Amino acid sequence: MNEKIQVILRQLQSHFLQIHPIDELQARSIAKLRVPTQPWGLSLGDRACLALASSYPKFTCPHM
Repeated sequence: MNEKIQVILRQLQSHFLQIHPIDELQARSIAKLRVPTQPWGLSLGDRACLALASSYPKFTCPHM
């Protein structure tokens, strides 16, 4: 791995950020969001967050 990348990863980890590699299934989910999200100009990171969020249960609060 490139030395600059290793330095950046250590800096990120020192701020309690966890870095997890994505698997092929997650990569495909991210890729499927490319065309539908183009009108909003979402970045790869934005699409990755949406794809990750879609794999978790959703909770909503009832309206009061």
